[in-house]
Amino acid sequence: MSRRGRSATRFLRGGEPGTVAARRMMLAATVGVPVLGGLRLWGAHAGLYSNEVGTGLLVMAFLVVMAVLSAGTARRLNRAAAELEDERASLASVLSAAAGYAIVAIGLDGEILLANPGTELLLGYRADELIGSAGRFDLVDPAELVARAAELGVEPGLGAFFANVGPGESETREWTMVRKDGGRVPVSLTLSAMVVDGAVTGYTGIARDISEERRILHELHRTTEQLTEIVRLIPLPLIISRMSDARISVVNAAWLETFGFERDADVLGRSAAELELYARAGDRQPISNALARGERVSAADVELRHRDGRSIQMQVSAQQLEIDGEPCILGVLVDLTDQLRNEQELARLASENSLLLEAAADGIIALGVDGRITYVNSTVTRLLRWPRSKLVGELMYEVVHHTLPDGSPRPRGKSPIRRVLSEGGRGSTTTSSGAATARPCRSPTPSRRSPPAPVSMGRSSTSTTSPSASGGPGSSRMPVNRRSRHRG
Repeated sequence: MSRRGRSATRFLRGGEPGTVAARRMMLAATVGVPVLGGLRLWGAHAGLYSNEVGTGLLVMAFLVVMAVLSAGTARRLNRAAAELEDERASLASVLSAAAGYAIVAIGLDGEILLANPGTELLLGYRADELIGSAGRFDLVDPAELVARAAELGVEPGLGAFFANVGPGESETREWTMVRKDGGRVPVSLTLSAMVVDGAVTGYTGIARDISEERRILHELHRTTEQLTEIVRLIPLPLIISRMSDARISVVNAAWLETFGFERDADVLGRSAAELELYARAGDRQPISNALARGERVSAADVELRHRDGRSIQMQVSAQQLEIDGEPCILGVLVDLTDQLRNEQELARLASENSLLLEAAADGIIALGVDGRITYVNSTVTRLLRWPRSKLVGELMYEVVHHTLPDGSPRPRGKSPIRRVLSEGGRGSTTTSSGAATARPCRSPTPSRRSPPAPVSMGRSSTSTTSPSASGGPGSSRMPVNRRSRHRG
């Protein structure tokens, strides 16, 4: 439809006060004048009044009709003006309240029709410096304007902004705005078309300062890069995977070496299930369930699988964390293979030592640093006729070392055993049942917190001295006294 046709349609159907008044005036002119003219002619022909009086009555009647129509029209126009003023006040209030956003209205020729207080805050220009000006392309970074125009295949001007904005459409892009003081401000600018009767009459733009968002994103990226670097430097195997699909996003060199992979690319973007890392399927579900509940997994024993298929005993600790706004899982692994192998070897050595001690002809008693018996071999139980259960855990002095060979009481603390406990070195004594020596020794698995304790080896008058051996952790050598007041 042509512009003239749209104007005629608006005149005939429009509800605007001016349009309604115009239609009534036209109706009065096209209907009222013929009717009143007919009445004048009828009255004059009937001799009710002369032609002059009839004409005067016609004019007066027409003026009355027009006065009534004008009064109604004036009321409508006044009411419409009041409503328009209310709308303008409401719009001004909204624009003023949106101080965090720069809102402008632009005509088709690029003239700025409106600028809210947020525009003044963002760009540093007063509203009266912007409204009425046209072609203010200096408000945008010129390099970005040229680049966008080249991208759209248009001249650097209004087309670079509004080429993709039509009726019912909008476009949001990031631009760099230029302030009055020359400073640069990154913004997110949303442009939309103003449409009247299906035709675009101008555009509105809403800009939001995204400087803080960019700063936060930069910090997040920097933190992520630092975290990734830390992960790669940690000597323990470490893995980060996404919560959403369980796919691996980061592994360090220790993880790759532990599981036999050469490159990150061999595992990144794949899940533990795809890599068949779990040797036992049941190990994975409890860990996944705990993490889904937001719990932390600490030192969970699992059996994982090397790339070549062999099993690896591991200890897994894991917890949730957020990276670039996405929930992820951080897992730290400890390889228990060497530890388990060492424990098995220690158990084997302990078993062999126990067999050697039990087979020794000498009576061997091991003491802790507090003087309590921690081990006795079978020879001791035979020589002293004490059951093992009555000796282990008891103080050596109280049980078997309280009397001298001649039967007199031994002063507490006056024995080679006590001296070895307090000073170290080597002590020896002779009892009625034979000779005994005491010296400090360590257990096969020494603890940094446990100093050497004495072990005592005694032999009867008919036995020979055997090489010393330790009876257990924190042990000591001591003389054996068969003359005990507490025989069992």
